[in-house]
Amino acid sequence: MDGENSYIQNLFCDSFAGFGATVPELLSFALDEVGLMDEKTLVNGKSARELAESFYRKRNRVRQNSRLGNLLIQEGIISKEQLIAALSYHVSEDVPLGEALLRLNLCGQTELEWALKHQASLRSRIG
Repeated sequence: MDGENSYIQNLFCDSFAGFGATVPELLSFALDEVGLMDEKTLVNGKSARELAESFYRKRNRVRQNSRLGNLLIQEGIISKEQLIAALSYHVSEDVPLGEALLRLNLCGQTELEWALKHQASLRSRIG
């Protein structure tokens, strides 16, 4: 196959634009996911391994920032200290974090529902 050109058509990247993934990063990620990448694979002359790692870092950053507690802190609904208390309750009582937040009266049902919908929206963009 050396010397042959390969073409990819209809690669939809819009859903990954939300966290800054480039087309070469997305392509490298796809090659990695299906096991078609090795250490010599290049995409646009760059190491596909490095591009895929960049994709994973960007995706993980979005995952971290879209955690329920982080969203509530970002919106000023709860403080970091309140999140720590809720996480402790969540673990000790074996209940979902949202339930812990409600039981401790740290946020209301409406705020929790907003945060969960926002979280789902953000995460739907990263696969």
